[in-house]
Amino acid sequence: MIMIREYRRPTQPEETHLLFLPAVVPPPTRSNDAWWFLFHGDRLLVEVRGLEVAIPRWASAEDAGLFPVRTQFLGTLDGVPCYSGELAGEVGPEGTSFRALRPLLGALPEEMFSLAGRAFQVMDWDRTHQFCGKCGGRTDPLDGERGRVCAGCGLHFFPRVTPAVIVAVVRHDKILLAQSSRFPAAFYSVLAGFVEPGETLAAAVAREVHEEVGIRQVGVGDLAAVLQAHLAERAERLAGERDVLVGDDDRPSHGDFGRRCPST
Repeated sequence: MIMIREYRRPTQPEETHLLFLPAVVPPPTRSNDAWWFLFHGDRLLVEVRGLEVAIPRWASAEDAGLFPVRTQFLGTLDGVPCYSGELAGEVGPEGTSFRALRPLLGALPEEMFSLAGRAFQVMDWDRTHQFCGKCGGRTDPLDGERGRVCAGCGLHFFPRVTPAVIVAVVRHDKILLAQSSRFPAAFYSVLAGFVEPGETLAAAVAREVHEEVGIRQVGVGDLAAVLQAHLAERAERLAGERDVLVGDDDRPSHGDFGRRCPST
């Protein structure tokens, strides 16, 4: 379904931002207070408070009756230690629940959601690098670094970032938004995708726009870094392009949206 809407930015309440300082080595003495980002698979354990959710804040996971397979120190949030961890089962204390990360966007404060994403990536990297991909030997943590080393062949492993691009395709006062079949109903987004090996960022933008909505040529503008190491580029659709291109079933529905969105 194609819709054209004008967009009006909602008024945001003034927020208090917390300071996160990343680190690898935990404090020498155990704290009586810490944030715990615990996962079973890719689902995060959260406290449920009516319609709201929150990240658990305990002295230790063991104090809550939980015994993680392994934990990782992430750093401090306004001086409070933060840990990620992997749980063997999806069982938590009373008043908690396991939730997928993406639906927590908007449900958790911005800093907490960002930190939950970091926690999952660190936990998942540590979980999937317990053994060497070259010789199969067991790996050990590197001292003072977010890395692991194979005890057998000495190969080092460090967390990797997968680059991606996200692009606002605009013409005049309208922006092109698309709705994927996997999105919730009435949810539209700008176009995004991963950069392929050997591909420039501009080439990735052009390819993704063509694959998603069938537009072959865009003019690429300024480059900026955004959350989760996504790279954002601004593109102008060339004159003469159709407003709406109807592609095959694998392409998301899409349309041009103005700056103000009236209520529906």
